[in-house]
Amino acid sequence: SAIPLTARIIAVADAFDAITTDRLYRDARNFTDAIEEMKTHAGTQFDPQVVDALVQLASREGETLLWAPAEALTGAPDTSTTL
Repeated sequence: SAIPLTARIIAVADAFDAITTDRLYRDARNFTDAIEEMKTHAGTQFDPQVVDALVQLASREGETLLWAPAEALTGAPDTSTTL
């Protein structure tokens, strides 16, 4: 694909976050609906392999995926900084 893998991963993560987060114009959708939305658009709007990886992670982690720190999901220390 002409689109780098990193960009395809970010597109899926950003969309999932957008679906599951309250916005000024709408309430957040629930976890199950968000996963179904991602699966619906796999192969058209989103890379199907990246969506499959999200679905596998979601089935393993469940709704903790919505709030788990990176360390909990990857085993790597969280290197993000907060101001």
